Amino acid sequence: MLVRKVIDSGPPTIPADETTEETLLGAGPVTAYLTRPQGYDLSSLATEPGVRSVELRGNSLLLASFRRAPDPAVSSHEVELDLRALIIPAARRELAVGQVSLADNPFTIRKLLSVFPQN
Repeated sequence: MLVRKVIDSGPPTIPADETTEETLLGAGPVTAYLTRPQGYDLSSLATEPGVRSVELRGNSLLLASFRRAPDPAVSSHEVELDLRALIIPAARRELAVGQVSLADNPFTIRKLLSVFPQN
């Protein structure tokens, strides 16, 4: 299942004032938000510090891969994302899920995205 958390960290920001620009969470703080709900009950996740909202985004897909790979040859500001998700119910009918590679098969959805963050 895929859970979406909206996290507000640090002091409040003012869009017109660049000195209040929000900073990204570092690796340590991000790890604190990688928590698992109890079944479909998301209430424990909503009580974590800084979490503004939590919602279930899908329970028939498994996020198989999420990679960030900047390519300096293309652009120093580009961040390439390789997203792969598995359609679990369909895959279980034909594959031994958990015993075979799920990276590239007919049940894996793959999206390549390029993002150009401003900061």
